[in-house]
Amino acid sequence: MKAALVWINSMAGRMFVILLAGFMISGMFGMHLAGMGREAHLEALHVERAAHRVALFVEMTAPDFSAAAMEAATHSLPGVIPISQGAQGGQLDMRLTASLQAQLPDMASLTAHHAELPVCYPGVMPRPERDHAAREWTMRAPTCWLVRVRTAEGHDLALGVQTPMTIINLPSILDPLFLATLLVAAAILALLLSLLAAAPLRNLTRAAAEMAEDGKAPQIAETGPREMRAAARAFNRMQTHIRERIVYRAEMLAGIAHDLQTPLTRMWLRLEDLPPSAAQLKLQDDLALMGDMVREGLDLTRNREPREDRVLLELDTLIDAIVEDAADAGGVVRFSERSGCEVMVRPLALRRSITNLVDNAVKYAGHAEIAVVKSNAGVEIHVRDRGPGLGNSDNSAACVSVDAPLEGLQQSSGLGLRVAERQATLAGAKLSVRERAGGGVDAVLAIARGP
Repeated sequence: MKAALVWINSMAGRMFVILLAGFMISGMFGMHLAGMGREAHLEALHVERAAHRVALFVEMTAPDFSAAAMEAATHSLPGVIPISQGAQGGQLDMRLTASLQAQLPDMASLTAHHAELPVCYPGVMPRPERDHAAREWTMRAPTCWLVRVRTAEGHDLALGVQTPMTIINLPSILDPLFLATLLVAAAILALLLSLLAAAPLRNLTRAAAEMAEDGKAPQIAETGPREMRAAARAFNRMQTHIRERIVYRAEMLAGIAHDLQTPLTRMWLRLEDLPPSAAQLKLQDDLALMGDMVREGLDLTRNREPREDRVLLELDTLIDAIVEDAADAGGVVRFSERSGCEVMVRPLALRRSITNLVDNAVKYAGHAEIAVVKSNAGVEIHVRDRGPGLGNSDNSAACVSVDAPLEGLQQSSGLGLRVAERQATLAGAKLSVRERAGGGVDAVLAIARGP
């Protein structure tokens, strides 16, 4: 049932439901119109035949209209009998009157009125009921007319004209067999059409998913209806443009990373010529870090992950270095809770992740606090501040994964947090951001306990 609901909510499923309903409604409406048309045609045929029989009756009994001639005509023309002049008719039938006048133009007067069946066959012909022996058949009741004729010589005739009973075997639109047949045929046709219509969309979705996965996807065949050909053509152009931009940016990044190695080498050589000092050591550490970043950029342009290995790292020592670097840059950062833990991580990636979180906190809150907390699953690194917090969160306990959209976060424009999350993943950690009670943000890097 759940799978059926999921399919109904798809493009093909919705088209199937719409087409099925449309086919059913149009089939039933078409059958109803066919029945109405058949009735109208049958009625017109009865009128023409009634007028023709009246014309033959007048020709066979003219000019004297004797009793013998009328009796002979009555036996020869079933459905036409002479009746009393005092018989009463109902509403004037304009169609039969016009048809009679067309076939007997020499008559002085011709009128045709609807009448009850006893007028045509007094006491003989009751109104027929539906034939219940055959359900698909419907007996159409005869129609009785009272026709009055006045000849040019002054003879007056009153005739009862009756149509024969007609069996109508056109099925009803509510007939179970008709509905079942229509439903099966409509369902098959609707399913085929919906699958055919949704197939190009499935191909487009698959190609988009492949391109989103690795930036590469085969070209979509530009076939099918005009709109789908246009969509496939636009997708192929977009894919080509994206590939060109990726290649261009990768080449530009590779060029920048390559060119940076030369001035970094010169700076390193010049530092070695300076007298040993604490400042020289810090500069050398910064240059080594920049060199590692440049090599990482070169690795990214070659479409491969950074080659940094996991090592056993003492967290407190790493965070001390980050706090000292932030203080040298003028930031207010405090290492409030130490742990003495050692973790197996990629140190450069973890350092970049923590540094980005600290820089965000200093930039938007003016300060940062770092705490390392042991947990049953491993260890958590907390980077806290008392800044504006998560801009659109009304819940003081809100927790936001960086997989969610970041546009609403006031702590970061999104780029720094994305870089921190990317580096955390490379390091072997998971980043989450939560609102602090009383205001501010707590960014947590969770590192699982090693085997």
